Amino acid sequence: MKRKDKYYYFLLVICIGVVAYAIRGGYLDRKEVSENPRYTIGITYKASRTAKTGLMVDSYYYVNNIKYETWGYYIDGVKYPNGRYYVKFSAKNPDKSIIMFNKPVPQRIKEAPKEGWNKIPNY
Repeated sequence: MKRKDKYYYFLLVICIGVVAYAIRGGYLDRKEVSENPRYTIGITYKASRTAKTGLMVDSYYYVNNIKYETWGYYIDGVKYPNGRYYVKFSAKNPDKSIIMFNKPVPQRIKEAPKEGWNKIPNY
């Protein structure tokens, strides 16, 4: 095997490892959020274009007076900046979260409890 071929195989193995690590990490984050769910209000503040995935919308939320950030892919009708959407986060690790652009927060709900809700409120 030529030295150049070894180099390409080495790079291929590294790339596969990085992709596998990223996929596994994303799966574990979603699993943790699903197993320990809490809900709060996320506020959108910016959108940015990406080369491959289109528009990403950044938002922030608070849990126990600590600010966290999350993002999601733009879907039709998402308001930014200052859109208000429910965020599902892990009660064990609040930095693990999913913003729910399909669930806008009604204007009558002004703020979330410090530790979040057990379920999305119906009022």
